[in-house]
Amino acid sequence: DTHEAVLRWPHIDAKEVIVSGDFDQWSNSVHLAKDESGFAAKVKIPWGAKVEYKFLVDGQWKTSDAPVETDPSGRYTNNVFIAPPKPVSSVSAAISYVASGLGAA
Repeated sequence: DTHEAVLRWPHIDAKEVIVSGDFDQWSNSVHLAKDESGFAAKVKIPWGAKVEYKFLVDGQWKTSDAPVETDPSGRYTNNVFIAPPKPVSSVSAAISYVASGLGAA
């Protein structure tokens, strides 16, 4: 069960954009689709996870305008995306509420 995030490269002048990061074990497997405002791709990220990633734009590693960090080896990565916590379904919340005795009649 994962969060689906959209990662964007907001420049239209590239021919090919790939995003790689923790979500694909840095395997360069996610190719972005071009649209009128740049490139975008959906990636699956574990709920609550902090994901580092970088773009491969026409064969050159790039960081976007999103926040960047320096990794332990001194390379810049977009530290980018922190997935939200997993939502609690209303059914699960109701069961927990009743089980706690707070919802008892």
